[in-house]
Amino acid sequence: MVQRFGINASPDQLIEAKNAATQDYLASQAFPLMPGVREAIAYFHSKGLKLAVVTGASANGVQKTLQANGFEEKFSTIVSSDDVRDSKPAPECYLLALQRFGVAADECLAIEDTQHGLEAAFRAGISCLALPTEISKQQNFHSATAVLSGMTEAVEYIRHIYGLGGSSAPLYCR
Repeated sequence: MVQRFGINASPDQLIEAKNAATQDYLASQAFPLMPGVREAIAYFHSKGLKLAVVTGASANGVQKTLQANGFEEKFSTIVSSDDVRDSKPAPECYLLALQRFGVAADECLAIEDTQHGLEAAFRAGISCLALPTEISKQQNFHSATAVLSGMTEAVEYIRHIYGLGGSSAPLYCR
């Protein structure tokens, strides 16, 4: 960013400023949810799926968001950037989630909204649905199982393609 935008600061200064701004933000509120996420989590949880948060965000941000939305009991595991040496697009975060669940990659499905997240899931061998946002819509999602318009469409896709009758396979949601 320093080079691309000609910013008069070092990368370390930008990281420090970003981390401070994030802490200030989280002191008064949680990260906003993507439309349809609340309903999707309730639906998947009601079907007995194991859910995980696998994110490049810090553990503090994830915990704040889960608590603010009453989601703490809905997720079996959380993998944040604090848990891994190399964050997304490296597959380490997803590999750790697989290890914690004790399952193979082909038993899981990821839902991601960025190219880095998709690459991390793909490199871990996990099929992934891409949900581009206004910010990420220009990114490359070519390795996604499907590129969908939002969480509501993702739920319908999963319901139709995978069926949820007696399944107990984990679903990884970002």
